[in-house]
Order: sequence, then structure tokens, then C-alpha cells
Amino acid sequence: MKDIENNRDIQILVNRFYELVRKDSLIGPIFEDVAKVDWDEHLPVMYQFWESILFDTGGFKGNPMVKHITLSKKTSVEAVHIERWLNL
Repeated sequence: MKDIENNRDIQILVNRFYELVRKDSLIGPIFEDVAKVDWDEHLPVMYQFWESILFDTGGFKGNPMVKHITLSKKTSVEAVHIERWLNL
């Protein structure tokens, strides 16, 4: 495994992570059925978010908490979901 060095590395990591999330029987349905994530829209936002965090680019202009708060009103996210997220 190598360090993340650029945006392409971020894309590979994010894509692989969300492939696992989408296939996961516990948290996948939260993304697919409850949040109804538009992956063509969501993935570039995640690339930008992580690029901003890892490389301090300042390119991310959003508020992830708003999405998470909205989602929490639609479904219950419990410790088991967070644990699975972290394990993936």
C-alpha cells in the first residue's frame, strides 16, 4: 500500500470504498433505498471533500452535516452501522 499522493489516488480509494458500501447488506440499503444516492453526483463531491481535507486545497464548499442530519430523520443509524462503516 502506498500513500495517497494526488486526486487520482483519492478517486481510487473513494470508488473502492463505496463499492464495498453499496454491496454491504447492512449499510448499503441506507445509501441505496433511504438516501437514494445519485452516485454520479455524490462521488465527485467525495473526491473534492477528501482532496480538501488531505491536501488542504480549500476546494470543498459544502456542509456534510446537513445531509447527515436529513438522513437521520429518515432512518436510525446505530452503533452497528458506524462500526460497519469504519470496518469497511
